[in-house]
Amino acid sequence: MPDNQKMSVDELEQFANQLSERVDDEVESEVPHWNRAAAFEQCFHEQEAKDSLFSWRWWQMPTMSAAFSLAMVALVLSWSNASPTDADLTAMIHQQVNEQVEKRLAVEVNAQVEQLVSLRLREYAAEQQVVLANYRADIYKSQQSNNLELASYILTASREERKDDMTDFISFINAQRKDEQLAQKIKFQQLEREIGFQKVNLKATEHDGYPLSPSSKNTEKQQPLNEDI
Repeated sequence: MPDNQKMSVDELEQFANQLSERVDDEVESEVPHWNRAAAFEQCFHEQEAKDSLFSWRWWQMPTMSAAFSLAMVALVLSWSNASPTDADLTAMIHQQVNEQVEKRLAVEVNAQVEQLVSLRLREYAAEQQVVLANYRADIYKSQQSNNLELASYILTASREERKDDMTDFISFINAQRKDEQLAQKIKFQQLEREIGFQKVNLKATEHDGYPLSPSSKNTEKQQPLNEDI
């Protein structure tokens, strides 16, 4: 036993010496240079993009988890050997769960529909404003051109004819103004009817699932025009 113990100690010393030699022979190398900040920023941007992409899927998780919890309670109660009172309680819980889920879904759907309707109305109003602005610019240019032509004709005409031409010119300007006022009034009325019809059409699509027919749209356009005329 003493010889065995002595050998084991010698072996340990030999092993320690070998380790020391290996450590001395090992050559130290420098740590390679790399952009640590860029790596962390890239990881952060990827995680942020992933969160923004899938965050909309998790906004209704609390509501759905509560609904599923109540549904599981109702399911467990329905599977158990319950008395008539327990069955009534299970039915009541199941009904309450369905009502809560339907209310939440109805509120969410109404909010989404209102946002969509307001967005569509704003887009349509912006488009009609652009159309009216272009129409006014065209009318103004046409009126200026006509006025310049008439003014040139009046200036080049003889003195005897100027008086009659001036009267005709004033009458023409007055008639043209009346026509332009009537045309602008009709355009504004058409714009108001179109905006109202788009709002009614979107609401009808929400409740009934189908838009109004074009015949009803034409009928609504023709009735106010007949009344104005």
